[in-house]
Amino acid sequence: MTVTAAPSAEGGNAPATAEPPQLPANEPSVDGSQAQQEEERARREAKKHAILQFVMWLVFAVIFAVLPTAIQYLNGRQTVGYEAPGFLEMASKAQLYLVAMGLTAQALGQAIGHLLKAASFRLALITVANALVLVVAALLASTADGPDKIASVVGQQSLMLFVAALLSAGSSTWICVGGTRP
Repeated sequence: MTVTAAPSAEGGNAPATAEPPQLPANEPSVDGSQAQQEEERARREAKKHAILQFVMWLVFAVIFAVLPTAIQYLNGRQTVGYEAPGFLEMASKAQLYLVAMGLTAQALGQAIGHLLKAASFRLALITVANALVLVVAALLASTADGPDKIASVVGQQSLMLFVAALLSAGSSTWICVGGTRP
């Protein structure tokens, strides 16, 4: 930036004025609003990509995991003498402990890989929650098929763990795919 003092009518120098820097003739001028628009467009594209990856996780990891139970229920409705189980009994047959273990194990692997690249307190906290859900689900799954099991209790507990797994695994997946800053 060049500063020049212009001569005044009284023969002295007028206050100094600043001239904007001149760009070379071959470089186009990029105004700040255009750069902001490009940054905003890039942010929107990244958000769309993160949402797409999260929806793919939801479909392939969650929906397909409970699909066998839904098919078993629909198949049973087609047979003679089928008595529809209650919601909690059906949840106990859904192997939700195993589904919760699969979701949290996948989320743990993804989060650990992400944490090795960039530390994040929030992601580390959610990773600990995933590990806790995985351990509890593994312990409860090992006794869920015993002869003395109470189907409604197994259904209730496995459903609660499944929801906890959805929340913790979903949160860490959302962070890892770029839905939010870690």
